[in-house]
Amino acid sequence: MPPPCRSAPRSRRISLLRDGSVRIGTEWIAERGLPAALQRAQLREPDSRVVIRADRRLRYGAVLAAMRAARAAGFSGVGLVTRKLDAPCPPLALPPRPAESPPA
Repeated sequence: MPPPCRSAPRSRRISLLRDGSVRIGTEWIAERGLPAALQRAQLREPDSRVVIRADRRLRYGAVLAAMRAARAAGFSGVGLVTRKLDAPCPPLALPPRPAESPPA
């Protein structure tokens, strides 16, 4: 008898946009708040994984920092979304960005 099937772990998508803004799923996150947001997400769903989609014009250091933050938060699976160079890039359906309050 085959072993029971386990469902695939849920993936959390992190989007790193060209202007430096960051989203986890549909939630906008301040760039400096990414580590804490990832820690909260990992506590809610410890078996989930992280998939990072970054604008190709970002510096690699920004992507690496997001990967390190996900690992530090305890995510065991961290991956990158890629596409073929000749494939069209589908537009992102983004929710409106919240108004930012001025720094205190």
